[in-house]
Amino acid sequence: MSSGERMEGASASQAQPAASNPTQRLTDLGQRRTYLGMAWRRFRRNKLAMLGLAVLVLMIVFALCAGLISQYITGFALSDQNLMNAYQPIGAENHLLGTDDVGRDVATRLAYGARVSLGVAGLAVLGAMTIGVTVGLMAGYHGGVIDSLAMRFVDIMLSIPTLFLLLLVATLFTLNALALAGLIAAVAWVTLSRLIRGEVIAAKNRDYVDAARVVGAKNTRIIFRHILPNVAPVVIVWASLAVPALILTEASLSFLGLGIQPPDPSWGNMLSNAQRVWSRSTSLVVLPGLAIYITVFAINLMGNGLRDALDPRLTD
Repeated sequence: MSSGERMEGASASQAQPAASNPTQRLTDLGQRRTYLGMAWRRFRRNKLAMLGLAVLVLMIVFALCAGLISQYITGFALSDQNLMNAYQPIGAENHLLGTDDVGRDVATRLAYGARVSLGVAGLAVLGAMTIGVTVGLMAGYHGGVIDSLAMRFVDIMLSIPTLFLLLLVATLFTLNALALAGLIAAVAWVTLSRLIRGEVIAAKNRDYVDAARVVGAKNTRIIFRHILPNVAPVVIVWASLAVPALILTEASLSFLGLGIQPPDPSWGNMLSNAQRVWSRSTSLVVLPGLAIYITVFAINLMGNGLRDALDPRLTD
């Protein structure tokens, strides 16, 4: 065999392993090169953001498993009362986190309160995202009269103190969890719509949008297929930073007696009930307050990590 043939054989044998699994090679390349892949790697390197994500997941599991916690861990239903066991301290027999002023198990109420508080905040942010993204896309893409009317309405909404407006509506109407989420969403979308409008105005004049117009794509396809995916990081970051504020808004309304009404628990009305009896049991104030603080702090850590991870100016 000549030296040239031996060199060709060696080259072929070296190239064969690289080409033996093209699917794996493409997958690895995609993970290295995609924007979301790079963002996820940056997010994972942020230890505080990962800690916030872990705490948030634990809180969501805690809320979703409220029924299981009531049945298998605490052994007390949400409505169970026993005045003889009122004001039991943390660590009391059969009551891991004590009892309240009418003998209800605090751990059970915290779990169900987490379901209400996180559920209201989650529904509110989904509603606000739906309204804000829709208004921002339409105003930014079409411009003209639509843009002027939408942004003037946003200016009017921004000029009204949000908490005062919420207090007014909550005073006039009795709100359940779904109605409260809708009310909060109705005033929380305005800042997002303005952010999305600015991003859309910048995106609609880029080359890939012009190319879509040239090939005959309709406005609806351009908006939802080409522009919306490119403004999605802004929406994600806004949502991660808005959820803590919405949790505090729900807690504030419930604390003032204008949100979730007893006997249904939320972290806010648990604090409201505890203010009357805090001298008898400080844990009734500390536990729901600590739950709010830990959840809001964890989501803020995660939101800051998402903001940094999705920043297109950063690279690996």
